[in-house]
Amino acid sequence: MRCEICGKEIEKSMYGNAILCSRECFYDHFWLEKCKAQEANPYEYAIMDGESYHFNRNKPIVPDNDFDFLGFGGHRFTIRYDNGDTYTTNNL
Repeated sequence: MRCEICGKEIEKSMYGNAILCSRECFYDHFWLEKCKAQEANPYEYAIMDGESYHFNRNKPIVPDNDFDFLGFGGHRFTIRYDNGDTYTTNNL
């Protein structure tokens, strides 16, 4: 089998469902998948300063009674996209 990123021939992949040969190819694959997801749902992903963030734009605010399971402990963030659309979420 061949690595999905670089094409190197490998016997076994240890990176989940993807066929990847190395940590570097895993990293590239990870970011390619994030970029594809952002293209498909641009208002549910935000890539800022080289980091990818996800939130549910249809339900950006989650009830405060369950902070243990909210991203960033339930702190509120406001995201403004280049087109001016703005979302505030407590589950980033």
